Amino acid sequence: MNKHLAIILIGFGFWSCQKQAEIQSIEWRFGQSGENLQKISSLELFEKPSVIFYKNDRIEFNQQSLKNQLVETSYVKKVYASNELKSAEAVFIEPRSVKVLNAKPATRNEKRFVTKVSHEVAPLYLRNYNSENVLKLHKGVLKDFQALHYELNDGTLWKAYFSGQRLVSIEKQGSQFNEFTAQVYPLGPKHSDLTEVLLKGLQLNTSVSNQYVLVDSESSQKMTSVLPHLKFDPKDERFDQVQVFYYLDYIQTWMRENLSVRFPEKLNAVVDVGYPDKTNTAFYFQNKIRFGRGDDVDYGMLASDPSIVYHESFHALIDGMARLPFEKEGGSLNEGFADFFTCVVLNRPFLGETAYLKGPFKRTIQANIRLSEKTGGLYHDSQILSSLLWEIKEKLGKEKSLKLATDTLSKLNPNSDFNHFNSQIIEVIKLMPAKDQEIVNPILASRGFNYE
Repeated sequence: MNKHLAIILIGFGFWSCQKQAEIQSIEWRFGQSGENLQKISSLELFEKPSVIFYKNDRIEFNQQSLKNQLVETSYVKKVYASNELKSAEAVFIEPRSVKVLNAKPATRNEKRFVTKVSHEVAPLYLRNYNSENVLKLHKGVLKDFQALHYELNDGTLWKAYFSGQRLVSIEKQGSQFNEFTAQVYPLGPKHSDLTEVLLKGLQLNTSVSNQYVLVDSESSQKMTSVLPHLKFDPKDERFDQVQVFYYLDYIQTWMRENLSVRFPEKLNAVVDVGYPDKTNTAFYFQNKIRFGRGDDVDYGMLASDPSIVYHESFHALIDGMARLPFEKEGGSLNEGFADFFTCVVLNRPFLGETAYLKGPFKRTIQANIRLSEKTGGLYHDSQILSSLLWEIKEKLGKEKSLKLATDTLSKLNPNSDFNHFNSQIIEVIKLMPAKDQEIVNPILASRGFNYE
């Protein structure tokens, strides 16, 4: 917990229950046997149900209770027609599958909460609150938490979960008409000004995440998770977390829309690697991207350079589709694909325009390097591939060249080299319309690749 946010709890009744438990789901319809209905009816319910009337039906919702503790994510839904039950369904935890200890009730008088909010944002102080003990599945384990419901003076409602005196998570409550606003460089500081943007589906604790991306930090200055406004000065260490999240969320959306690619897991990233030292770290490995701040000699503002963030995210794509290595010819193919995709997104053939401090950019894919000019240098040889694909893009168009590149990538593997790439791109080209082949084949030939 950092100096900008201190939540002090006094007098908690701390108790613990950790048990592997699974949520069960059952339903019953009128006319079916009564076994499922009997199980639903035997569940201990929490307080009174909510009720709404639809036509001639009465719909009731309630939640499960174990030893008077609310089981979050559980529900019991019953539908009555003219006071006769016609359907019931429930998501619950089997009471006999878990031993729940008696907890000292969480009451308002047993807690004092003091919240201090970062001076960089308009003060948002705690107004109203109430608390309760709840049971919640956390990382596959049923755990007991003290849950604090509170309201900030901007009217937003929040819920904080504590295990003992440790803050576990904070969740925004209610409908999400008001999204999180953040201040970022949409195109990097060289090509755009700081701009206010909306970040949708955001979850905050010390990390910044949604269903696709999670960004953490090695800095000691952690994210203040009660804030709906993430407007930090670029020199603030928290800025890099928000900026990288914005880039990665954008590029994941771009991949889904332009390459039909979906990742089964969240893409993870961490900023301020090496803190408190300033490092030039920027690399991908096993679904995690790492960024330093830059040493301010060779590189600076690494996390704010979209070409670097996008490039590393495309390594995740390449890893998933072909598992190309990171060295030798396969490594050059890996870097070449990452550079090409990045430059297509930015619509510029330059990489490192923001972060590289010893020139206008670190490298360009607007070159004419033939296959015969291989040197064994990882990035030199990567330009053989990236510049080939870039010329094809310039003459064939973005959509067709992206399909050509992605279809070819999908045919590669950890042992691929330039010869294997050559054979596979030819297979893909043969499936293209004749007029497109007439454009692509001369480009391959001019750069020393076979085209038939």
